[in-house]
Parts: sequence; C-alpha cells; structure tokens
Amino acid sequence: MSQRSFARVGELSLKEPSGTLVKLKRVVVHPDYSYQEKEGMIYNDMALVQLQDTVSFSHMVKPVDLPSPRDIRSDAECWVTGWGHVAENKPLGGKETLQEVRVSLVDDITCRRLFPKMTDGMTCAGDLNGGKDACQNDSGGPLVCVPAGDEKRRFVQVGIVSFGKGCGLRSLCKVDVCCPAWLSLLDCKIKALD
Repeated sequence: MSQRSFARVGELSLKEPSGTLVKLKRVVVHPDYSYQEKEGMIYNDMALVQLQDTVSFSHMVKPVDLPSPRDIRSDAECWVTGWGHVAENKPLGGKETLQEVRVSLVDDITCRRLFPKMTDGMTCAGDLNGGKDACQNDSGGPLVCVPAGDEKRRFVQVGIVSFGKGCGLRSLCKVDVCCPAWLSLLDCKIKALD
C-alpha cells in the first residue's frame, strides 16, 4: 500500500476540498476477487479498508447501517453516490461536486436475465426505462437504501457499485456487490484486524 493512500471523509467537492484526510492502515481485498474480461463480469468486487485514525462524526460524516435480508426489498428508496461520469463518456465537470441519483432495486430474475453469470453475492440496481444511473468511475461507491416503512429513515448500505453496461441505458442496470452476502466475511476480517 502506498504511503500516500488515504480516505477523504466529509467531502462534497473535489475542486474545493473541505473534508478530512485519514491515512489508511490496511486494505484487505476479498480473497476470491476475480475480473473476467471475456465474460464482462467482476466477482467479489470488494475490499475492507482499515483507517489509521478514528473518524469523528458530524453533520457531514455519519455512519451507515449494515443490512439485514429484510432491508433489501424492491419498494425501498435507494441511491448511489459518486464523482463518476454524469453520462456515457461525459466526466463530471465544474466543481466536481458529489452526485447522487435515486435508483430502484431490480428483481433477481430480471438481473439474471441481463447478467446470466451473476452470483448470489450480487444484486442489480438502476432504471430499466433508461435515465440516470451510476456510471464510469462510480465503482466502489455505496448503494444505500431507506427500507420501506422505516420511520427513522436510516440509511442501510445494501451494495457497492461494481460494473454494468453503459450509463442509464434502457433495459440495462448496474451490478452491485450485495452486502448481506459478505457480512460474515466482513465480520471475520474485522475481528482479525482487532
């Protein structure tokens, strides 16, 4: 890991930095990570990042809950955020402000039809009618949902943006690493880091 590796927390604009830099202590890549270019698939596309220092929560920095299976329902309100492209081959410009877009969770049958080699550790999100979606350089960003009926409107991270075909194209969506599928591995790795 590079000595210059860090996380930036509480950041909104890449051109007008206002967040806090926190050095990374360790990065643990999923042991079964695999990029299969011929298939157009990425398997187990996740890593656990341990920070060197404690992060202070504020109005700009808040924790996100980890999901239970009941949190991942098609009627949940979901968003992806990132500094990636705003359209196919159109980079984010201006102040490079963090973008968010509301997306829908796509049922497994439709997702498997679009991505036949998808595994149980994946879920799909996007707008099958076409429109806004995660795009190039949004990979690694969160897919968060407010579970249906949650009066506290807490954000639950149900996925991590991984890959897809195009940006906001009709009848397509993005594939995300599904958080419940890796919670036991995450718990095991966190205990090993302590």
